[in-house]
Amino acid sequence: MGISSITSQFQFVSYKVDRLQFDIKPDLALLASTRNLPVDMWDIVFSIRQPSFFSQEKSYVAGLDIKIELKADNERSDGESESLISLSAGIAGLFQVSDERLEAGLEEKIVKNHFPVLLLPYLRSTITSLLANAGFTPFIFPLINLHKLTEDALKDIEVKVIN
Repeated sequence: MGISSITSQFQFVSYKVDRLQFDIKPDLALLASTRNLPVDMWDIVFSIRQPSFFSQEKSYVAGLDIKIELKADNERSDGESESLISLSAGIAGLFQVSDERLEAGLEEKIVKNHFPVLLLPYLRSTITSLLANAGFTPFIFPLINLHKLTEDALKDIEVKVIN
C-alpha cells in the first residue's frame, strides 16, 4: 500500500493519570462482602478540564476527572450518607499539531470533544484495575454520552493559550 494522502492535524503524544485518591471506610461488612456492587449503587461524576494550547510547543493539553462514591445505606445525623468507598481520579493528555493552533471551529470540535473521549478509556482502565486489585468485583462503567457532556461542560470555556 502507498502512503495515504489523508493526514491527521494532531498527534496523540501521551497521557498520564495525574490524580488518584482512593479511600475505603474501615467497615466489617464491606470487607466481608464478595457480592457484585452494581453500577447503580455508585455515584459517578465526570468533569472536563479546561483545555490549554502551548503555542511554543504547538501542543494541546486536555483532561478529565472522575469521582466515584459508594454511599452507605444509612444516613448520618446531618441527613447525608457517608461514603464507604471514594475514588477520585484524573487524566491529562498531550496532543501535538503540525502547524499553528487549529482554526476555531475545528478546535472546538476536536480539542473540547474528541480529546476527552480519547482519554476516557485509559482512565476507565485504571479505575477498573484499581478496584479489582483492591478486592472488589469488576466495576463496569455505565454508558455515557461524553460528547454531550463535553459540549455542555465546555460550551462557554475557551482554550487557554500559554506562550
